[in-house]
Amino acid sequence: MTSQMTQFRASRRRFLQLLALSAVPGAACGSGGDAAIAAGSVLVLGAGVAGLAAAQQLASRGLQVTVLEARNRPGGRIFTSRQLPGLALDLGATWIHGHVGNPLTDLADRYQATRALTDYDALKIYGPTGPLSDAQVLVAEGRWNDVLAQLDTLRLTRQEQALPDVSLQTALSQVQTASAYATAEQQEVNYYLSSNIEHEYAADTAELSFYNYDADNSVSSGDDYVFVGGYDQIVDGIINESKLTGSIKYNQRVSRIDYSGNGVKVTTQTGTFEAEKAVVTLPLGVLKSGAVSFLPGLPQRKLDALGRLWTGVLNKVYLRFPSAFWKASDGDAHLLGYIAKSKGEWSEWLNLEKYIGQPVLMGINAGRYGQALEGLSDDAVVSAAMATLRSMYGSAIPAPTGQLVTRWGQDPLALGSFSHFGLGGSFADVAALGEPLAERLYFAGEATSDTDPGTVHGAYLSGLRAAAEVLGTAAAPLRTPAVVQVGRRITRR
Repeated sequence: MTSQMTQFRASRRRFLQLLALSAVPGAACGSGGDAAIAAGSVLVLGAGVAGLAAAQQLASRGLQVTVLEARNRPGGRIFTSRQLPGLALDLGATWIHGHVGNPLTDLADRYQATRALTDYDALKIYGPTGPLSDAQVLVAEGRWNDVLAQLDTLRLTRQEQALPDVSLQTALSQVQTASAYATAEQQEVNYYLSSNIEHEYAADTAELSFYNYDADNSVSSGDDYVFVGGYDQIVDGIINESKLTGSIKYNQRVSRIDYSGNGVKVTTQTGTFEAEKAVVTLPLGVLKSGAVSFLPGLPQRKLDALGRLWTGVLNKVYLRFPSAFWKASDGDAHLLGYIAKSKGEWSEWLNLEKYIGQPVLMGINAGRYGQALEGLSDDAVVSAAMATLRSMYGSAIPAPTGQLVTRWGQDPLALGSFSHFGLGGSFADVAALGEPLAERLYFAGEATSDTDPGTVHGAYLSGLRAAAEVLGTAAAPLRTPAVVQVGRRITRR
């Protein structure tokens, strides 16, 4: 590809400020296998935040960008539903996680997207016999902190002895066997396991790496914010600001990526698209499924990374009621917790009335229970949710007047909610997955973020990084965690 671009080194985080490249002329990206490859053409596979970020940067530098999106809408795992009248409810990503140093904060400011702070300390926890008193919560939290301390000690000991990684559940079993908690105490510990870990990583403890499940390399800090008017304000803002509407081709499900020649040929159900280069932002679950073939096949280092990185399930149930029956007792609570007999069953609820002034609760389930619910009908899922709410607030509470149920594990275009480190997984695998191939195939998406995998801002930053690689800007080296903590709350929902 001919170019007058001046190459220089720039950090990823300053890509927007420092990148000063000349426009690259070129014809529109060709489709249909017989067309000559257009100079300066790039295919971006996926119109989620990673793909849109890459497309925005590449188009702004004069490259001819075509975005191929399998769905009939942009956003990917950002999906704001307006199915219930008067409500904008996010079925996928919901929060800006850590508003300080987060590029999404800048985007939200620019697009005038209204947000509301989530106060995780404004929490009301219910047990089998009713709400926990402040004294009971302190005791339960003390027990949970003791578990975390024991896990931390065990992890350091195992690492010092150079023992292989095990699942978090294996480590927990060792710690909890030594503690010998009574049934009620174990149920309280399970509540914290579910809400503080399994919901944060969209996975059961049996699926998480003990050594690295909570490895911290984040660029952001501060508080978490929900979008009052929907997360799609960010998606629409990027598209409109960048004038990408005409560049996105919907209902294009990729089945084959051929990078064996001088360019890249991408096959969808409607035909073949060709370009000099391509940016792959397909979800980790789709890549792991083998639904998309590569020619030549992916190198072993990427296959190994795919074997150690996993995508989990975090599903949501929105219930709209005729009135906020919980407001009289728990109106100031942002979150409502429930200590179930079985770990992970309806342990956490978000009080949407606090944010949008409407009588809506959002129930969250992850891991095995979240996966199990996907096999039930909507009515059966809502029935299970209502059984928990009636246990918390009494049998006289009203039935919901509206409902929304997610099944991200069954979504063939996602096959999960977001990524986590499986057994033996680490940031080295993230780096391998995001590594370019043959100077024409580039990778982005939350699972390739070397700072914030599993987050929207991680996906966005990965798109900027991939665009920098396409343009020839040297990317910053992989950062490694300075401190690894156990049980640190990294909210990703």
